[in-house]
Amino acid sequence: MQQKSLSRKLLTKVLSVYFILTFVVTLGQIVAEYFNTKDHINGELATLQQTFSGSLTRAIWELNTQQALIIADGLLAIPAIEGIIVRDDSGAVITQLGRYIDISERYSNQLVQEGIRLTEQNSGLFGYTFPLIFEFSGAPLR
Repeated sequence: MQQKSLSRKLLTKVLSVYFILTFVVTLGQIVAEYFNTKDHINGELATLQQTFSGSLTRAIWELNTQQALIIADGLLAIPAIEGIIVRDDSGAVITQLGRYIDISERYSNQLVQEGIRLTEQNSGLFGYTFPLIFEFSGAPLR
């Protein structure tokens, strides 16, 4: 029977602990980076909402479907956006472009009264919905 030397046993144990520790730290960094990136993209989406919601709301209010389609197409050109759905006040789809989370199954075509964060585990898509509120003479109209 061959005996392992003490230095070989020690080296094996140290390298095993080092490998496990490196694996755990790397896994933690990957998870942290995923959530940081997701938060960053959600922040970008919130900024884009503030930027484009006024013009998109006006286009829908004025029944200018062509302008709403152009705005939606422009939003889709932004790398952080994979898809978009624009609905009117009755819940009818004006446009849906790209990859998106189908909220009709979850929310039964109810109008969104406030923003809802969405996540779909199967496809990895995430995003949120928000209402478009047109203000006329300082009074909000839905």
